[in-house]
Amino acid sequence: MVCHSCDRNKAEDIISSAEAVVSENPDSALLILQKIKSPENLPDSTHAHYWIVYGQADYNASRSMADDSMLLFSMKYYTDTKNVKKQIQSYRLAAQYKWWKRHKEDAYDLLETGLRVAESVKDTDAMVNLYQSLSNLSEKDYDIERSLIYTKKLIELDSLSSKYAEYYSDLGDIYFYRNQKDSSLAAFEKGLHIAEERKTTATHSYYNMLRDYADALNEFGESQKAIKYQKNALNFYIKNKYDEESLSYFSLSIYYLNIHQIDSADYYMNLAERSRPEYFKDDLALGNYYIVQRILLDYATKGRYGIRNIALFSNYFFADYMDKEKSIIEKSKTKLYLEQRNLNLKIEKQKTGIILLIISITLILTIGISFYSYRKKERKIIQKEEELETINRLLSTATNNNDKDNRFFKRILLQQLGIIRLAATSSTAQNQDFLQQMTRITNKDVPIDTLLVWDDLYQVIDSIYDSFYSKLIAKLR
Repeated sequence: MVCHSCDRNKAEDIISSAEAVVSENPDSALLILQKIKSPENLPDSTHAHYWIVYGQADYNASRSMADDSMLLFSMKYYTDTKNVKKQIQSYRLAAQYKWWKRHKEDAYDLLETGLRVAESVKDTDAMVNLYQSLSNLSEKDYDIERSLIYTKKLIELDSLSSKYAEYYSDLGDIYFYRNQKDSSLAAFEKGLHIAEERKTTATHSYYNMLRDYADALNEFGESQKAIKYQKNALNFYIKNKYDEESLSYFSLSIYYLNIHQIDSADYYMNLAERSRPEYFKDDLALGNYYIVQRILLDYATKGRYGIRNIALFSNYFFADYMDKEKSIIEKSKTKLYLEQRNLNLKIEKQKTGIILLIISITLILTIGISFYSYRKKERKIIQKEEELETINRLLSTATNNNDKDNRFFKRILLQQLGIIRLAATSSTAQNQDFLQQMTRITNKDVPIDTLLVWDDLYQVIDSIYDSFYSKLIAKLR
């Protein structure tokens, strides 16, 4: 019991260490959790805590959570134990697992259930986290109507947040996709105004909002105004060497193309392609934007339409897709092999443990039987030694009494012989009668029982048979 308690405390310490860094360094948190080799053997409370931290690390690191099925165990455990804080967190993470498993409506239902729990205890922070999760999922699902509801809720609940201005920017994007010009531009302007009031205009997020606002202005036909704001954002990106520099060039190319300034559009497109970071090539959406803009400019400047760029782009992504699929398959095979190997090792370990247990039990039984036999033999030896000692003592006693007994038996014998001899040498009538009676005894004509001296006979029996007669009489009494 003490060892189990120690293991549990050690595991809790490891999990708490991972939890302390999971927000800022989720990958480090996962490495820390790997110190626990068999989390399935932990007590339920520790096991549930382990998977909550593990799931949170996967979520914060933007990893797939399709394999985090044990989050459902954590959710049930914390629901049963009424740990509201962990319960709400488990709903949020279990919803992510469901979403990755493509059970999307289940994901929304779990988050809505978590919201009801948070509302019942008036936990505003938890409600904000849940609405953020709902907003993120609806954005990934391109569910504009849901996104609108959740973003408005965030604006209502989280007015003091550092993200408050960004909520309005998100709202501007939503109205943009709904083609609601006035609402979209008003939301962007509100967000920028809040950022200026809160003196966050020198931040990266502020200029990202400004760039999105410029894109919306261009889309709604206000390209000149869009150029002004986009160049403002571009200067910030160039000064701080941010990768969004390429995106600003790309947007400016579109704006100038819309106002039919082809040379300026081509100029900024060339800058966009030259400054484009390598990792942008792996973004299919950005790749599409760049290739379409280049094709349009080639047609505008050269008067002809070609598919060479589209072919190169398509072939690149198809080959990249196939390579990734092969990598995924190989990773799956490797993972399956490692899991099978671990399972085999566990089975072998269990077999070895069982064999050792059987050997131990057999050894213990053998030792026990041997010890019992030894003790039994030892008792027999002691018993025989006691018997031998008794025999020796009796022998010694018999030896010491031998002369006395000899005299006793001789005396009896001489008495009988002397009487016979006297009778034979004396011819009296009585002696002759005695001799005749002796003859009749020999011939069994006279009963011999009447002739015995029983007291003498009993003494003889006692001497010969270890006081048999005396012991018998004592028992009968």
